Amino acid sequence: MYVCQDCGIFYNEEDIKNMIQDDIESPEESNAPKVEVNRDEIKNKYYLDISYTLAKRASDDEQHSLAMKYYEQLSSKYQFHWEPHFMKAYHKVKLCKVSEMKEGINSLKDATLKSIDLIEQYEENESEKYQVLNSIMDKCLTISDICFKEIMKGYDSFRLEPSTEITTNMESSAYSCIQLLYEVADTVNEKYGAHTTFLEETIKKLWILGVDNHQIMVKYLPNSNKHQNIINEYLKKTGRILTELKKETPNQRKVVEEVSEMSTRYEKDPLNVLALEATDGGKYETAIKYYEQLVVRYPQYWQPHFMLAYNKAIFCKIVEIGKRAQTLEQATKEAFKLVEKHITSKKEKIIAIQYMAGYCYTASTVGFDFVMEWYENIDSSVRSRFTKDMLNGVYPCIQLVYSIADYIDQYYGQDYSIVHENSKRLWSAGVRQHNKIYIYVSDKKYHQSIIEEYTSLREKYDDNNNLNPNYISVNKNNRLSSKSQL
Repeated sequence: MYVCQDCGIFYNEEDIKNMIQDDIESPEESNAPKVEVNRDEIKNKYYLDISYTLAKRASDDEQHSLAMKYYEQLSSKYQFHWEPHFMKAYHKVKLCKVSEMKEGINSLKDATLKSIDLIEQYEENESEKYQVLNSIMDKCLTISDICFKEIMKGYDSFRLEPSTEITTNMESSAYSCIQLLYEVADTVNEKYGAHTTFLEETIKKLWILGVDNHQIMVKYLPNSNKHQNIINEYLKKTGRILTELKKETPNQRKVVEEVSEMSTRYEKDPLNVLALEATDGGKYETAIKYYEQLVVRYPQYWQPHFMLAYNKAIFCKIVEIGKRAQTLEQATKEAFKLVEKHITSKKEKIIAIQYMAGYCYTASTVGFDFVMEWYENIDSSVRSRFTKDMLNGVYPCIQLVYSIADYIDQYYGQDYSIVHENSKRLWSAGVRQHNKIYIYVSDKKYHQSIIEEYTSLREKYDDNNNLNPNYISVNKNNRLSSKSQL
């Protein structure tokens, strides 16, 4: 019997022979007989090993340093088992600082590819093999996303000077997270993709996250055209782009199709599904890229035009909020025109109206709150210097909800009573925001008249969404149309 000087575990001669045979000598270099690996025996010994018990316990408790130590011991003893090699590298990444993440992620990628090879060679049970591969890919997905976000947090602080050594290292580190996803998914797909659909969903998850994060990084990376080609390649792999998009103008396309067919195709388009997922998940920059492509693909359909403007309104700097709100207001009205031109179904029109009203409400509220939070956090001794900037930012947000509610009421209010609540909600938001900035405006009499006008408009409909017979129309020509009267 032999005892390990590091961990105190006892081994017999057969254990020692199996551990060192392949690493120390190859058959070409020695006359020693080749040891045939018994797969079941390796697994049984591995899971019964006290070091495995300790490693698993430390891993479950997120004691990464201790887990890495035990998996290090196990990787030396069980060279043919995938888990210690992978888990040792996995916990190493968990311990990395941002400056160390590139090295850690690259080590994990190498260990993962080695583990996939070991699984292919030594795991005979197909069901268990696929479960293990899914588990490995899920861990790679999680750790890549965590590291990418941590790296980008730091990168956002430095990217105003993209030529510095710090930003270059961060760009390289972030891209290593993307490469981990691409290469692991590619390897599993190459080995097993043609034989089973059990792994397909997880493989696509890795590709999709890789593409999403690559889209965020592409404009900062050197040779961006090369990276865009890589992105397009993986978009095709996921089925998100089925054919190459041609950069054609709406006039060049000359699309002739029924509206119902166009709507159905759009709703089922994988790129639309992923664009909505990106929007709902707060990945607005990624969503913008998708909607830019959807606008080219569906020039006559209202939704991509509107959602492109919406995501741009949400994903912008504070100084851009006012301008983006104005752009969204215009884009929404253009989208309404597309609805009128191409949609004949009353039900589809109502869905489109409610959809755009809801997103305009969100964009207005978010933009207004961000600007006001910025303004209110300025030191009170100098805050007055920034009042004009604040007003220039928030009033377009107010004007957005006023204007879209007016538009809905004017063009649809008489025909579709169900949309009345949308107008009322938008008017209410505008009045609430307008009251909040009233103390800062110079022409208080003028603004008071606007607030009273929209308060009156809210009373246009009774609680049953019917036109109130006591309502008296107000003069819409008095509405604020420029920032000169702020």
